[in-house]
Amino acid sequence: MALTVNTNTNTNTNTNTNTASLNVQKNLNKASDSLSTTMRRLSSRL
Repeated sequence: MALTVNTNTNTNTNTNTNTASLNVQKNLNKASDSLSTTMRRLSSRL
């Protein structure tokens, strides 16, 4: 995998936005997993 460095401000901003998006996606997945676990426990009356 090649790593390229671009000093273009627009590219840097886009990278920051994508990083924020990945963080939001990770947190949403955690919340979804937690909800699934809770619903499974409630439905099995644990």
